[in-house]
Amino acid sequence: MNALRPSTWRAVAWTLATRQAERVFGVISIAILARLLSPGDFGLVAMAASVAAIVEVLSAFGFDWALIRLPVVTREHYDTAWTLRLISGLAIFAVLSAAAYPVARLFSRPAILPIVIAMGFNALLGSAGNIWMTEYRRASRFDQEFKLNFFSRVAGFVTSIVWAAHARSYWALIFGTTASRFTMSLLSYRMHPRRPRWDLSRHADLLHFSAWLLLGNATDVLRSRFSDMWIGRNIGAREVGLYSMAQEIAGLASTEIAEPVNRAVFARYSQFEGEVARLRPVYLRVSGLIWSIGVPAALGIGLCAPDIVAILLGAQWSGATGVLRVLTCANVMNIMAANTHYVYWALGRSRFVTLLSIAGAAVFILFTLILGRYHGVLGVAWAQVVAAAVVLVLNFTALAKTLDLKLTDMLARNYRVVLASGAMGGLVLAMQPVAGAAQFGHWPRLLLFSGSGAIGYLAALLCFWGLSGGPPGPEEEIWGFLRRTVRRVAPT
Repeated sequence: MNALRPSTWRAVAWTLATRQAERVFGVISIAILARLLSPGDFGLVAMAASVAAIVEVLSAFGFDWALIRLPVVTREHYDTAWTLRLISGLAIFAVLSAAAYPVARLFSRPAILPIVIAMGFNALLGSAGNIWMTEYRRASRFDQEFKLNFFSRVAGFVTSIVWAAHARSYWALIFGTTASRFTMSLLSYRMHPRRPRWDLSRHADLLHFSAWLLLGNATDVLRSRFSDMWIGRNIGAREVGLYSMAQEIAGLASTEIAEPVNRAVFARYSQFEGEVARLRPVYLRVSGLIWSIGVPAALGIGLCAPDIVAILLGAQWSGATGVLRVLTCANVMNIMAANTHYVYWALGRSRFVTLLSIAGAAVFILFTLILGRYHGVLGVAWAQVVAAAVVLVLNFTALAKTLDLKLTDMLARNYRVVLASGAMGGLVLAMQPVAGAAQFGHWPRLLLFSGSGAIGYLAALLCFWGLSGGPPGPEEEIWGFLRRTVRRVAPT
């Protein structure tokens, strides 16, 4: 009764497909834009985005998450959520338009002024989408979300590439976002038959859950954007571009694996509010799945950092390699705790998630001011590692009490993933001198390391599982999923 339902697996599969489709466009886009634009162009947009993101938390109430979590949802709930989101979008546009000139003066870069205003307009576009698309998520119809995200991503991809090739301007990054959000808003009304209308009657129901989520989102944004603002203010736009790109690449394992799985299982978690005994085994299974895929993927990004940077970004971005390796350490820890927030939200403990975010942000800002002063961009990256370690300890200490869970139970399910990931890392490191002596280029090195690393990881994982007697763990879940998939596609 505690196994993940087939509908949950289908939801996971669709959300992973959505993220992978987005990532294919994203990787190709980055590879092209990094060669058409300079690190300084990316840094300029990142500095403006750091301010815009802080203001955009006005819309980060997470009304869609509140709609998913509520046991009974009426039309008035959907209409109120749409109204509140639209109001927040208008507020963001107004605030960013007013703040554009002071922000440009703060960074001593006049070019930032129109960028900030354009980002405010993009936020308004995003807030105008059809809130009724959330109904598909409540029903685990993530195939509809796949279609919506796929076509909006295509629009943004084509627009940014065409404009960059034509003008060689950082405006390609802005116009790509504009095209993507406009397409998403337009399609959301084509894909769902119902239309939202102006209504504020259910604001209390939504804000009760969303107020703490807003504060948590604001804290997360402050933490993620403080680095861009600090580097841009104290070092320069080029370094902001290097750091922000390294941060995006380092987080791929989290954004492409952990986040889609979490989005898919949240509706399932929400069914267990107040039922810790039923939630605990489902959490163990989901977290095991995330660990088994995300941890080796994150570690692999760090091991192959020089080749990934050279292939994806080009020679002018070589300064991002060291930062990428350090940020990988933080991301491994983030993946280990990636699923816990959704447990707290499902149990109505959004306040605790916010407190965790505040603790992580405080530690990061403190160590950025200390390490960044003496070690520059690398110091900022190490501050991320320290903050991730602190949050990980606090998180699992609280989780053990929340789910009445022994940490040894979690380790018993997942320690083989850690050992197999370590074996994979040792194999790749041992092969690096051989590849260097053979004078392999970046592509052959990446293919060699990633292929041998993946095979080595799977072999080690299955070996450790077999030596342990085949106990319950992520290996069991993956194997069961593969068997069900084969049965569905194999001819009868």
